[in-house]
Amino acid sequence: NVKLVACLTFVKKEGEGFMDARMERSREAIIRAIIPMIETMPLAEISITRLVSAAGVTRPTFYQQFPDILTAARVAAFQRLMEAFPFPEPLPPGTVLTTEKLRERVIRRAEPIFGHLSAHRTFYVRVMDEAGTAGLLGELIEFTAERLLPEAMAALAGAPERAARVTEFFAGGLTWLTIRWLRSGQPAEPADMAMQVADLVTDLVGEIPCRRR
Repeated sequence: NVKLVACLTFVKKEGEGFMDARMERSREAIIRAIIPMIETMPLAEISITRLVSAAGVTRPTFYQQFPDILTAARVAAFQRLMEAFPFPEPLPPGTVLTTEKLRERVIRRAEPIFGHLSAHRTFYVRVMDEAGTAGLLGELIEFTAERLLPEAMAALAGAPERAARVTEFFAGGLTWLTIRWLRSGQPAEPADMAMQVADLVTDLVGEIPCRRR
């Protein structure tokens, strides 16, 4: 009996793993299908029927993953950003960032981000304007804080609590600057935006040592 129970438990766990993998594949298929749709049409024109047909999944499967199209669009937008821009490599302990090095580092990180946003402007503007929520804005602020210069912000702020407040404040302003740039039709080139951001960061931070606790 003990062996039977153990065998059944193993089979159950294996089955759960299979189901989890299948659900993950279905979720990924939905996200991959909705991205080109958002690029070419307003979210109001994307029906669940059309989406599940393009994704090759069933309608019940969609509802197991997302409550509605708007949620799927928000998840797709954030995942697209995360995949395009992984976490940056941290600086070695004891590294000192001069103002010029800091500026160059920010430009190297920011310019590809602005280039990506510019290339897919319609997609991101539609998600923000038609599916935007406070939760999405919060995720974008967190993304900005983590991808640009967390070491510099932490070194500037000192205490962890203050570091978090300063980083969130700065990232919030930068996120809004980026959203306004996208919505305005991008009068500035991605390279120019990267330099603007670098100027803001260096004005705020200046020359700082990156400490490791």
